[in-house]
Amino acid sequence: MTDLAVTRPGTAITVSVVRASGKLITRMHPGPKNTVDDLISAILQTAQIDGDAKMVLYFQGRVLDGQETIEDAGLTDGAVLTAVRYPDLHVAAGYEDGVVRVWSTEAGTCSREYSIGGGAVLSVCFGPDGQFMVTGSADGAARLVSVAKGTLQQTFRGHTRPVTSVAWAPHGMLLATGSSDSTVLIWDMLAGESVLRLEGRWGGVTAVAFSPHGKLLSTGGADGVARLWRGGRRGQTNPPP
Repeated sequence: MTDLAVTRPGTAITVSVVRASGKLITRMHPGPKNTVDDLISAILQTAQIDGDAKMVLYFQGRVLDGQETIEDAGLTDGAVLTAVRYPDLHVAAGYEDGVVRVWSTEAGTCSREYSIGGGAVLSVCFGPDGQFMVTGSADGAARLVSVAKGTLQQTFRGHTRPVTSVAWAPHGMLLATGSSDSTVLIWDMLAGESVLRLEGRWGGVTAVAFSPHGKLLSTGGADGVARLWRGGRRGQTNPPP
């Protein structure tokens, strides 16, 4: 059990922070003008978690906005907050009912559901910072969703058949979507536009993935062949063993 004081002018309250499993992480004493982001920074430091890790706080079933003050968030003395790390300790799964369920690998339970729309969700991935995720659906669209707020941020349309695979580049600037229409589209995440189209006679795209540095893209096709692309040009074809 750890006590941690976050000091700013005002009357402090005591809040408990627990993991998704219910295990106590720390007790904190924030003032009314501290922000939720202040709490998250202090939690990461107390738990000796990498400062690059992404975390959100739940209170009474609601994800708290990082910019909210303790006062605005409605936290009172004795409040219990649940700390959730995305995407480190979570996996996201898409279902035929158009819902994405995020599962805690720590507690083994579903921590949140998102109604995405567009029919069956065939693919899903978290963004590099864990704050957003992208889904691929049966209606041929990919959708950008806020993990914290559960709101649709943007819809990417360009495929003529279901989006079977999605991948977000590590640098966060590009998105790749693969479809059963035998095309891969590369999207500029800032502009929200398709900037490159890859296509071939591979019987539909079944998988897409960026390399760790984001300069290479690999694709898998229904023809059983994996292809490696560099700068929009196919650099190598690797048939399965």
